[in-house]
Amino acid sequence: MDPKFSCRNCKTKVRFFEGFKFNANHVPKNIKSWNYGFIDGFISVITTAVLILSYYKDFPLAIMVGIITGAIGIFSIALYTFLTTEFKDLD
Repeated sequence: MDPKFSCRNCKTKVRFFEGFKFNANHVPKNIKSWNYGFIDGFISVITTAVLILSYYKDFPLAIMVGIITGAIGIFSIALYTFLTTEFKDLD
């Protein structure tokens, strides 16, 4: 995976998975993901599973759809966190 994000302070390339392991040189200033993470998780897993269960009356299908939409929701929150994290200046 080609790194597409660089620190605004030191211009160091940061890979996607390393963006969540902040070291001493890259300290996050604000992370906005968990404000919306629980809402996104609830909507992506519970709501879709309940809709599938009530429409098709098939419990295994509802669980499978809930897991798939939950994985998409987790990935979208991780991507949102990766793209919107700002780093503060270290003195």
